[in-house]
Amino acid sequence: MILLTLLLSVTQAHSAYGAGCFDWNKGVAKPLKAAVDYPAKAKGKDFSKAGTDKAKNFVWGYARGKVKKPILKVYEALLDPFSVKDPEKVKVNVYPQEQSGYKDFQLRMVSVKKVPIPVSWEEEWAAAITEGTPEAPKVILIQNQRSSAPNKFLRHFCGTLILTADSANQTDVFVYEELDAIGRRSEADTEKGHLGTLATLRK
Repeated sequence: MILLTLLLSVTQAHSAYGAGCFDWNKGVAKPLKAAVDYPAKAKGKDFSKAGTDKAKNFVWGYARGKVKKPILKVYEALLDPFSVKDPEKVKVNVYPQEQSGYKDFQLRMVSVKKVPIPVSWEEEWAAAITEGTPEAPKVILIQNQRSSAPNKFLRHFCGTLILTADSANQTDVFVYEELDAIGRRSEADTEKGHLGTLATLRK
């Protein structure tokens, strides 16, 4: 699962490039990153990669794989915040919102459990069908970001998930994320987290 590893130290520093990557009022945004093609050595199996953008000071990572479930089943699973977060580590309250052009829009209030000081942040999750119909979608695009409210623990968080229906019972899933948080997650942990999301979606 994707986890935000936070140190207990507190800093007031904020990223110069701001919190958001998307302006929801301008219509459905393009993916932060287009789905990366399967490398020949992957042979259709899960693959992942991560790195660090030193100029903008965030870790990025992606993973791609096949889930043998219909696209709407995979989508419904992702509406549950614990498809990407560990319920043992965090508490999440979800508040559905209305947003023009989007199938679903959620405000997710996240707080870390079992820490001596309050650690929390807000995330916005937006989903749109970009190909197909509501009854038979071919591609569903999910975008997420930290809300515009300043946050000393999570300075930058943006992501893209692309669901593509390969067939009636198989979905191709691409996950991409950028993260700058207190207690920076390593590149290896970033890859592990995204591969964990694919594993969770298969359950």
